[in-house]
Amino acid sequence: MSATTIAPAPPRRTRSWALLAAGTVLAVVALPAVAYEYRYVWADRLLDHPMAFGAIGWSLVAVAGYLIPRRTWQQLMVGLTSAAVALCWIAGVWSLEIFQSAEFAGFSGIANADGTMQTHVLLGGFVDPYWEIRVEQTDRGLLNRRFTVGCVNGDGQSLQRLSWSDGSLVVDTSAGTVAVPVGENGHIGRARPLVGTTPDEDFGGNGNAPILESC
Repeated sequence: MSATTIAPAPPRRTRSWALLAAGTVLAVVALPAVAYEYRYVWADRLLDHPMAFGAIGWSLVAVAGYLIPRRTWQQLMVGLTSAAVALCWIAGVWSLEIFQSAEFAGFSGIANADGTMQTHVLLGGFVDPYWEIRVEQTDRGLLNRRFTVGCVNGDGQSLQRLSWSDGSLVVDTSAGTVAVPVGENGHIGRARPLVGTTPDEDFGGNGNAPILESC
């Protein structure tokens, strides 16, 4: 019988650098997870967890810093990497989360007539609130995407109701109502004012302020 050969485990130094690389990547991913709007629904749900990425990433960086042999140039590299990621994660993620929108359940999940589109509304803002209105596809599996319809500025008006009518998303606010055509491929058309509103040169508005602004 021939003896079974067991491959040697990677050296401690290699494992340590792998942990450092993995931790740095996870911590850095926390930044675009806050700042970037993912077009695909699955990507948004998977990557939009900055605090979790940061916590796991920093834990791996700390373990790597402990395991890496204590040589001057290695200590310097670990220290610089840790400091850079710490500054990016703490300053960037924390500051961006102050202004980050949270899902507004009251207006999210409203489906169109054939069930291929539904609304996804985010409520954000630091001083004055704003509602960011999106629609997302529901019938294309992993290819489902989100598209931004526009924003309702809470400075002087509020979002009151969303509904679908003849292929358009009807946005009812305290300043008036607009209908926004939404194509099957997610193409967002030009908003048109409805009952009691005066057209604005951009989106259809009431007075000097548009009902629906670009985000």
